Amino acid sequence: MREHQFSGSGAAKLIAALVAVIICAGAAYFGYVWIMQWHDQAVSKTVAQKEAQLTAVIDQLENDTNRLQQQVAAEARARRDSVDDPARRIRKVFGEPGVKDTADTTEAMQEPGCFRLEKQIATFFSYLDQQGYTEAASVEAGGTREVFEQMMADIAANPPLIVGETQDIVSLIHNQAHFFRTLDKNRIELIKYILNTEADILEHAMVNFYEYYVKNGGCGGKGEAGASLETFYEYASFFLNTLSGRSYLMRRGSSIRCLVRYYSVRVLDQANKAGLNRYGIDIRPHIKLARDDVSHQKTLLYQDAYLETLDALADKYIGVDG
Repeated sequence: MREHQFSGSGAAKLIAALVAVIICAGAAYFGYVWIMQWHDQAVSKTVAQKEAQLTAVIDQLENDTNRLQQQVAAEARARRDSVDDPARRIRKVFGEPGVKDTADTTEAMQEPGCFRLEKQIATFFSYLDQQGYTEAASVEAGGTREVFEQMMADIAANPPLIVGETQDIVSLIHNQAHFFRTLDKNRIELIKYILNTEADILEHAMVNFYEYYVKNGGCGGKGEAGASLETFYEYASFFLNTLSGRSYLMRRGSSIRCLVRYYSVRVLDQANKAGLNRYGIDIRPHIKLARDDVSHQKTLLYQDAYLETLDALADKYIGVDG
């Protein structure tokens, strides 16, 4: 009888012990869950605080960058506004033809047209140097002319894909990123900054550059190896006849897009004269598109001259009934 009572008492104690263990385990589990939830909330809160701090820093940097860009642009506009007459500003930036320098040694440079163009282009690059663009864009040492000539050499050595661009996605992506692959980021930023800041003089600059580099082949000057008609033809074909080139132009301002298309047509005409149109591009539809584009750009300084040139090309390639 005592043994039976002892056994019952032992079982009760065992059950009590099991209950205690279960209670402790439950408390430990719920405690663990609560601690993990608290930890997750603390981590999330800390991460959110860090993200907010980083966002604030990024916003501040962007605001500072925008403020500096606006300040530089305002200073550039102030310089431009000091010369109200566009013709006076062009003379200020590009200079006058001047007196012939006896130091010009190449036979081509003895030609009056080459001499005049060389002087204006040299003065234009000197003006860009005075604005400090290469330093602001962290471009390699040297003046803007040296940077330009190096870029010409780079794009001449790495032309875009003209035929078979859409045959696969890799070719298309490479062509769309052509300039970023060929030129480094700093030089791309330099070009964009000049396009935005000096837009009012670039039209006249493009007249000089076309005459000097395309029609006269650089006049035999030093550092013009990349400025061949073959190179200009490759890029005219890129802008006129490829999906990547046309999409690139659509991302530019309307005036620059119009002028690039106009000069691409003129380069294609020069290539036809020289028998270099190896892709067999039909110039006729591009003449019509360029003329329509030019006729709607009322801010162009030389709009009448462009239209006259395009009309002459239309007569040459399309004819009166075209």
